[in-house]
Amino acid sequence: MTDYLSRLKQPARYFMATDAEGHTAFYNEAVHGYRLRPVIGCETPEDIRQLPIVTVTWEPNPDCLIPEDAVLITDEQYAEHQEGE
Repeated sequence: MTDYLSRLKQPARYFMATDAEGHTAFYNEAVHGYRLRPVIGCETPEDIRQLPIVTVTWEPNPDCLIPEDAVLITDEQYAEHQEGE
């Protein structure tokens, strides 16, 4: 559960992709969708005196608009590219 909470608190990250013609595009998870999304499952035990078991797994987000070949960049790298334009 701690891993789940730490991912939710994580700020949106920047990604950079370059096409075949050399054009660079930048993506941000807050705008273009997070690459992974949580899937919360619950197993109910047969004995009603026991608590249900909650599991959190991460799967690819089909609504994410960030290309698969985009690379993760730091906030500092993003700022450098923005200053250079």
